[in-house]
Amino acid sequence: MTDFAIDLSGDTLSGIVGGADVPHAVCEPCAPGFELSLDSRFTDFEGVTLNDVPYNVQGHFSFKADSITIPEMAPDSSAQLTVPFKFTGHLRGVGGRTLNLKGAGVVNVFLTNTSGEGINVTRVDYDFTSETSVP
Repeated sequence: MTDFAIDLSGDTLSGIVGGADVPHAVCEPCAPGFELSLDSRFTDFEGVTLNDVPYNVQGHFSFKADSITIPEMAPDSSAQLTVPFKFTGHLRGVGGRTLNLKGAGVVNVFLTNTSGEGINVTRVDYDFTSETSVP
């Protein structure tokens, strides 16, 4: 489960999202040269609020991004890779209305190569570009 907060032109939608189809969690450890998909889809929502008013919602968040190639890495090193993404979201049950969301930004992938453990994805952040994160 992951926290989220989205600025909707002055209103704040926040909560916790899970139920993920997250392909970047499939290679632990990852081999150099492995093509890692950064597409993700989330379908379970908890604690969703709009301006601190709680709602029971259904829907999805989808992130589409290019794959990355896991690089060669020296032992005990880390790396950050960045690629653009596009976002769509659909939520039903927010104050009696349906929200259709779209946006874009960059996805930051953090890798570590720990001696004896190999290359692991330690964190993936989808960071919205402010101009494109509104519905």
